[in-house]
Parts: sequence; C-alpha cells; structure tokens
Amino acid sequence: MTVKILNPKYGFVLVLFLFLLSMLGVNSYQGASLYYFAFDIIWLTVFFSAFCCSQTYVICYIQIMLFLGFWVKLMAHLILGVFFVEPTGYWTSKFANPEVWDQVLLISSLAASGVLLANLLSFFWTKKNLQRKEECNIPQWYLKHSNFLWYFLVFFGVTVNVINFFYHISVTGLRPQIVLPFHLNALMIWGMVIVVPLCMATFLGWERDLEQKKKRFYWVCFMAFITTLSVLSRAIYIFWTLPYLLILFSSSGFSLRRLSLWENRRVIFTYLTFAVLSLILVSIIRAQYYTADTENSKDLAEVTASQLEERATEKRFSNQLKKLFVGRWVGLEAVMATTAYPQSSWAFFKRGILEKPSVGDVGCYTRYVLKLNKYVNATPKTMFSSLPGLVGILNYAHSRLLVFLGMFGVCFLLCSIEWISFSMLKNKFVLSQLGLILGYWCVSGLNIPYLGFINLLECFFVLLLLKFMNLCYNWVMKYWSKRPSPAVA
Repeated sequence: MTVKILNPKYGFVLVLFLFLLSMLGVNSYQGASLYYFAFDIIWLTVFFSAFCCSQTYVICYIQIMLFLGFWVKLMAHLILGVFFVEPTGYWTSKFANPEVWDQVLLISSLAASGVLLANLLSFFWTKKNLQRKEECNIPQWYLKHSNFLWYFLVFFGVTVNVINFFYHISVTGLRPQIVLPFHLNALMIWGMVIVVPLCMATFLGWERDLEQKKKRFYWVCFMAFITTLSVLSRAIYIFWTLPYLLILFSSSGFSLRRLSLWENRRVIFTYLTFAVLSLILVSIIRAQYYTADTENSKDLAEVTASQLEERATEKRFSNQLKKLFVGRWVGLEAVMATTAYPQSSWAFFKRGILEKPSVGDVGCYTRYVLKLNKYVNATPKTMFSSLPGLVGILNYAHSRLLVFLGMFGVCFLLCSIEWISFSMLKNKFVLSQLGLILGYWCVSGLNIPYLGFINLLECFFVLLLLKFMNLCYNWVMKYWSKRPSPAVA
C-alpha cells in the first residue's frame, strides 16, 4: 500500500530547499566534503521516499524518524549550534577528529541506503506478487457489538493506566514499585501500549458512518491523553494519533479545501486541546518526580561541564519541546558513541543481541557504551537510559556491511509483516498504527533487541487474535443456524 503524503513535484522542491539549506553547514563540518555531501544526498533521498513513495506504512515511519535522528540533528548542530541531547560515551572533543567524523557519516549513509533498498524491493515485490484490494470486510460481531466493545476497551484502558500511575509498572524514568508474579508486569504493559491502540485502530477502521467515526476518534484522543499521563511520555499522544492523520494526508482525495476546517472544528479543537495539555502536564509531573528524587539523593561522581549545563536547562519547558521534536529521535549520537567505544567487536555485538533484560535493566548500551553520562544520576526511585536504535546496535561490531545488510533485512522483514497483516484484516487504520509501533520499537527506538523481538510478537498476536475472533464468531453462528428450532405445540 503506497503511502504518498506529498505530490512528487512538491517533494522535489522541498528536497531542493533542504539541500540548499544544508550548504550552510559545509564549512562547520570537520571532515571531508565528500562524506558530507554523500550523507546529505542519501538522507534527502530518504526524506523524499518517505513523503512521496513509501511502499508501506512501517517504512514510511522508519524513514521519517531516522531522518529526524540523523539529518535534522546534524544540520541543527552544524548550522544552529544545537548541542546533542543524548550522551555520546567515549566520544570527546579530542577523539572527534575529521577521520572519525567521516566514519560516522559513512555508517549513517550506509544505514540509509539499506532502508532505501528495502523500500525499493518492496515496490517490485508488491507490483509483481500482490494485487491488493482495499475493501475492508467488516465482521458481523463488531457490527452487532461495537458500542460494547468500545466501552469495554476504554474501561480496560483506564483501569490499567490508573494502576500504572500509582504503582509505576511502566513509567518513564521511574523504577517499578511492584513486580507482579507470572510476568504480569509485562502483560499489563502489553495491554496498555499495544492491545488498546491496535484494537482502537482496528475498530475505527471498521466504522462505516463518518460521524460515528469522528465520535470514536474522541475516545482515541482521550485514551492517548490518559496513557500519556500514566506513562509520563510526551510522545505517546502523538504516537497514538499520528497514524490517523497520516491516513488522512495520504488519501488520494485529500485537500485542505475538502477538509472543511469549520465543519470539523470540534474534532480539531479536541485533538489540539489534548495535545497541548499532555505536553504541559507531563512536563510538570516529570519535573516534580525527577527533581524531588534527585534532591534527596547523594552527590554523585563528577560530570563534565556540558552535562552540568544540560541538567540545568532540562527544567525549562522550551527545552522539553526541543527534546520532543528533535532531541528524542535516536540516531546520530548512537553512531558517535558506538564508533568511539573501544571494545566494539563481533563479541560485543553478539552479547548485545542475545542480552535478556531483567526488570529495571537499562541495557548494555547505557551500561557500557555510554561510560560516564547523565544517566548515572539514577536513584533507588529513578531509572534512566539512552536508546541506541537499530543502527547503533548494528554498529557494535564496527562492520559497515553489517550495518547496511542489517538495516535492509530488518526493514524488509517489517514490510513483509505488514503485508501479512493486510492480508488478514485489510484494515489500513491498524496497518498505520502497527507501522508506527514497529517502526519505533524495532528500528528507531530499539534498545534491547530481545525486547524488540518480543514487541513484534506481541503486535502480531493481537492481529491474530482479532482474526481468530472473526473466524470463531462465523463458526459459532454457522453452527447455531443449523440447530433445529424447537417444536411449536
């Protein structure tokens, strides 16, 4: 299913503008211009591919998030002098010579090339083997029980989020206050951040009436807002609602004129209100949690001046917004850190791939690669980590071929999973939501590969469950219809 957000001619104009803008950073780059221009052109090609010719939703999200994590971060650093938000471990001003910078940009360019190749092969595979019909067959069990299903889903979501808010089962930066038996912590997290959004997306895609679809979208915004406060993640609201906006913008008949802003003012106002409130409230609550716990902890080991400056600015709301839209996207810092890590090898790569985390584990990237960093400020109540992303993890071995083939293989695998998901449900709403979840947790925001694989299985299990419910309902109704009716006296 090709995702086309921009007309190619407008996309080309935008890419040309960004290329001219990137020329402002040439003089600030320490390495060779060849690597800079190769990095620039390849990542701008990724940008064009994301907005004009992505073959699946997951590859669209992957390209956008990686573009923000690599190209945008480098240009912001070179042109605007923006400091890198994430720690870079052994990477220091003495270590960062021109040759090392060229190595970082080369690895980044190879990663982008792997993503582009996956998207290109997806195009040929789809064209040759798949003739997709986008007609969605709405199951009868949903048509008959849609209201009950939505009420139950909202009730379940609110209940799980309330429990999470008080017991910190999964809260950004905070250690779990309770560890339930039989892996129930993981089960609650699965229900809260995977089952609820995927089911809501599926149900919304099954709604026939446009007005009813708008009303259901209010529930999506509400649940995204509640989960944002529960998890204390400013990105949750965007992650839960962006898939629907992408479907709207990429539809063939979309135009701002047809959008009818005034007629949809209630939907737009509700969406923006929840978005602003989530940003403000989460920033306030996080500042209270982290600041209060840090003040009660002992002084830790000395840190660098740049880290002290970063801690001082983290309390500013404007800096929180910067971290949300630029700093949070994983990419360039991870390649810098893994390139500088002296013990990077195939053995360390194997160790990182096979690592199975325990509750509260931050991963080997934060423990070893980052050395002394701001995350040593963890206390008995707080827990922080940085994310290497798939590119950073593949760079554990310092193998360029592994980075290229690894990015291609994983991205093509995720595209294949989206094709299978489409064949099961034929619901583009759940495809868009699934693509964002897999694109972030399995590529852009990947920390521990084992957990990324588990997240992949958890998402696929939800889709299988929905498909199985449809088959079971049809079988039960077929059996019920064959039962002989009672004799009438």
